[in-house]
Amino acid sequence: MLHLYVINNLYKGKGILIPLILLTYFSVYPELFYSLFSIILSKYVIRFSSILLDSYFYKSYSNSIR
Repeated sequence: MLHLYVINNLYKGKGILIPLILLTYFSVYPELFYSLFSIILSKYVIRFSSILLDSYFYKSYSNSIR
């Protein structure tokens, strides 16, 4: 954690802290990074597919009513 503190004081307010932290964690724990990325990706995929399914079912439902 000390190197993160040093990086934070060196680049405070320059927007480079988050990429450096991500690169540091990626070099130290690649499995953690991959699992986090897959969790975020699966959340977006689930949300997008549910939106698609909702629109599909809504169209078929509105067609069956007519």
